[in-house]
Amino acid sequence: MIFEVKRGYINLWNAAPWLVANVTGLYNSYAPPNTSYPYVTMHVIDVVPSYTMRPSKPLHVLRSQFDIWSSASSEEEVSGIHDHLTSCFDDAVLSVPDYNIIRHDRQPLIPWSRNEQEKFWRYTQDYLVWLQLE
Repeated sequence: MIFEVKRGYINLWNAAPWLVANVTGLYNSYAPPNTSYPYVTMHVIDVVPSYTMRPSKPLHVLRSQFDIWSSASSEEEVSGIHDHLTSCFDDAVLSVPDYNIIRHDRQPLIPWSRNEQEKFWRYTQDYLVWLQLE
């Protein structure tokens, strides 16, 4: 299930010309060493299934975290990437075999941070994906 969700995000990313042209890449968990800024890392975390709604069909909640990394001197670059990323993923229609997507919600933006020592920006945007067995 996690693999299919990741593949869905990658397919949406690859279909977004601005992101493909202006961001080095979308990487699973970590970017390779010496990757040029800006880039985005993705983590999909499986949350324990909930049996509260229908015990025979547990509801799975996945948290998808996207970290936007930039070395620009101002936050404009990372903010622009965030705008394009959310326009790409906010209304995402993901296909996961044997599951129905119940909801796909953007969570509040985790405040950006600037690492002054290493001179990079980091924005973190989370989504929750609610899935239920068919």
